[in-house]
Amino acid sequence: MVTQYLTITGVLHPDNRLELEPGFLVEEPHSAVEARDSQLVAELTDGTGQPLLRRRLPHGPPCTDGAAVAVQLVMAKVPFPKGTRAIRFLLDGVLVHTLDVPRTGPSVQLAWDPSQGTDSEQQVAWQGEHREGRPLWYLLSYSADDGRTWQPLSLPTTETEHPVDFRRLAGGSTCRIRVLATDGVNTTAAVSEPFERPTQPCYAMILAPEHDVTVGRDQPVRFQGQGYYLEERRGEVELLDWTSSVDGPLGRGAVVEVVGLAPGMHEITLPAGSEGRTGVASLTLRVD
Repeated sequence: MVTQYLTITGVLHPDNRLELEPGFLVEEPHSAVEARDSQLVAELTDGTGQPLLRRRLPHGPPCTDGAAVAVQLVMAKVPFPKGTRAIRFLLDGVLVHTLDVPRTGPSVQLAWDPSQGTDSEQQVAWQGEHREGRPLWYLLSYSADDGRTWQPLSLPTTETEHPVDFRRLAGGSTCRIRVLATDGVNTTAAVSEPFERPTQPCYAMILAPEHDVTVGRDQPVRFQGQGYYLEERRGEVELLDWTSSVDGPLGRGAVVEVVGLAPGMHEITLPAGSEGRTGVASLTLRVD
């Protein structure tokens, strides 16, 4: 039997109030690690209140560049035993939140299929309902490897459609779109028929300078960029060639510093990637 994991995401306030986002049941065990020193515990119980599983949850302050914050983030995955009817959250042994588990789950259907196009931006839509009338949240994902891994395309949302630019997604011979529907715990998936997408060129990115800025003629200009191969999920920091429409080649690499650009409007282009998979980014730069 495949183990399911419940995602638990929320905020723990200084007054011990726990606010949770809707959870999703998933089969990916990644990050399902218990924080053995944590005092925040999730206790999953059956219909009689008997514990089925207890799990210590990781929590800590968010990244704020050194600024002091009072709240703590809770992000975890816990195994979800069959027959769970409630989840009790305890902090130092004190109950701070309870989550009930409906006996029935949602239903969801995709109202989009690959015949609508996978080489442009598409509005992917779906329909969901719950037998008990519970509110539903949805999460849209994409897979280029027949569902072995999934890339989120949206945050949890109550909307029933989301724009997807397929040109920004990795290619593959068995690609799929998936939408998860949850009532907060129970989760149902709708998955598209497989479709094929060509291998994508390296995605080129110019990180600096900003588009359409003005610099002085004798001012050093630092060009910084990189590429990214969507299929391999790896960056490209070497095969990068900077060119100006006025001054010609400027240099190669992730960082190039140039002094003495000719006055005028420059179209800066950055081809990135290996031969046959080159992507291009560009920006406009004015030199006084």
